[in-house]
Amino acid sequence: MRCKYCNEKCATDFCGYDCMNKYESHYALVKKYAGVFFLGVLGPIALVVPMFFFLEYMFLFVVVIFIIPAITTMALPFCPQEQVDYSGLKKTIHQCRLAGFFIIIMGMSMSLLIALFM
Repeated sequence: MRCKYCNEKCATDFCGYDCMNKYESHYALVKKYAGVFFLGVLGPIALVVPMFFFLEYMFLFVVVIFIIPAITTMALPFCPQEQVDYSGLKKTIHQCRLAGFFIIIMGMSMSLLIALFM
């Protein structure tokens, strides 16, 4: 059996009280900010339709569509339970924040390409 937080081998679900407290505090945060997370990740998708009516502002739309979900993912690293079960919560949080960083890089590079070719 492995610890649910740090993914170390142990006899119970957690290797110590520290890991158990961090795990429970993270899931308390998930319950508290789940609505903010979904609004931050899925909300900017609503900007896709107006983007086609205001083509002169496409650069700004692309920045917002990519940057807001990325910042939300980095600030609130909520990942699926299957991923947490596979690699532990600690490693999953780092993976989620790294994915948010890559989304920022991708959004900025797409915005620069749009700015160069429009």
